[in-house]
Formats: sequence, C-alpha cells, structure tokens
Amino acid sequence: MKKSILKVEFDYDFDLLAIVSPVKDYRLCWYINNEIKTKFKRKNDLEINSAKLKQVSFFSLFHHFDGLSKRDYYLVSNKSSGSFLVKELKEVDFFIAIYGYISEEEKEDLTEKLRSLNIIQAIFEVDPNQLASKKNLIFDDSII
Repeated sequence: MKKSILKVEFDYDFDLLAIVSPVKDYRLCWYINNEIKTKFKRKNDLEINSAKLKQVSFFSLFHHFDGLSKRDYYLVSNKSSGSFLVKELKEVDFFIAIYGYISEEEKEDLTEKLRSLNIIQAIFEVDPNQLASKKNLIFDDSII
C-alpha cells in the first residue's frame, strides 16, 4: 500500500512593517485610527501553541479592511507574557501585515505617516520570507 503525505505551504506574499512603540495595543490602535483615518477593530486574540515550550500565548490582533484598495491590514502585538510572535525580532513591539497589492509609493507614504506619530519610536519593513517564525504571521480570516 502506497502512503501519500499532504504538505500544505502558505503563500507569504504580503508586506510587513515592524513597529517599536512602548504604548499598549489599544492605545496604538486608537492613534493610528485617529491620525491615519483607518478603522482597525479588535479581533479575537491570535493563539499560538508552542509544543516545544508547552505553553499557549495570546497576541492582540486588530483588523482593518480598505474597501477602496481591497487590502486587509492586520495590527498584531509581538509580545505576550514573556513570549514572542516573531522570536528573531524581540525588539519589535507590533507588526502591521498588509495583504493585497500596495505600491512602493503607498507603502512609503503609510510608513511616513506612522513614523510621524510621536508614540512610534521606530518603524521598518521586514521581509516575511526571511523569518523563521513566518508561519505565525498568517492572519487570513478563514484560518483564524
């Protein structure tokens, strides 16, 4: 009898911005919504099970859908009770994942608007394909 194994691979074709900010998640979300005119709304926390550490971690998750550009934006915390969503970027407090096409000009404009907020200390782009923890960055509503 022949055995088949199904291997599922996700497409990591999204843009990722890393944010360093000392504020709480809801406060950052409020600032972004008010200053940049988005409508981020709280979703159920992202639950990550670590079999290695035998622990479950919860990361706050917010979602904004831009109907005009047909893009999904996810704001997610990187830190939760001593654990990290993306372990290789421990200095990062939050990520914004952008699903859907965004031009370099639009991305740079968004980055500059976020950088202008006095509560954000640093913001930079990250290639999700270079991250070992990239599987933790799938926020598609059909998955979570």
